[in-house]
Amino acid sequence: MHSDLQHAHDETLLGLCRPGFENDLAAELNYHAAEQMVGGYPRTVPDSGYVLWHSQQGSMAALLGSGLIFARSLSLAEGQFVDIGDDRIAELWPLLKQAAPFSEVFLEHPDTNEGREMQRFLRGFRKALEPRLKKAGLLKPGARQRVHLFFSDSHNGWVTSSPTAVPLVEGGVRRLKLPAEAPSRSALKVEEALIRFFGSTDSLTAKTAVDLGAAPGGWSWQLAR
Repeated sequence: MHSDLQHAHDETLLGLCRPGFENDLAAELNYHAAEQMVGGYPRTVPDSGYVLWHSQQGSMAALLGSGLIFARSLSLAEGQFVDIGDDRIAELWPLLKQAAPFSEVFLEHPDTNEGREMQRFLRGFRKALEPRLKKAGLLKPGARQRVHLFFSDSHNGWVTSSPTAVPLVEGGVRRLKLPAEAPSRSALKVEEALIRFFGSTDSLTAKTAVDLGAAPGGWSWQLAR
């Protein structure tokens, strides 16, 4: 299998989204690009779980911390990797050095059935990758950006980066644990929303909320906590 690392010349923005919402995210990016007078175009694949925006004039970097409706996370491309071989670390190293220094590494995949099958591979890949990054001085606490390795499959994808000041979770999907006493899984929707808008649920005091049509009451239960 041959290796073909492609460096991004024009700016490329990678947006992760829920599969099936690629056109919605593309339309949202088009809207904001027009507002900021950025010339470019989106590239989508139906049900892929991500959108690529290619800027030809101007930058979309201002959107990274804006919290778009349909984007689970946004990051700027350092470059694309195509058909890399089994020695992935060696072949990705030039792009990783280009993005360094970074404070953390996000290993990401599309939120699809095929993408989730890569989770075991990525766990093993992390164990091999992070020690080498630390030894080389590329992974440094306190660095101003994080690096994302997005695998569309196990041999293709993008190396991207995002500011550490922008709070993101790996893969753009927050993993929350449902307490046994919760009346429904919908309680997690409220918890995720509170974390998204307030940063945490620990300091939410003196707040007032109304749950309209509370049945079975998962939202009310979460708010009462």
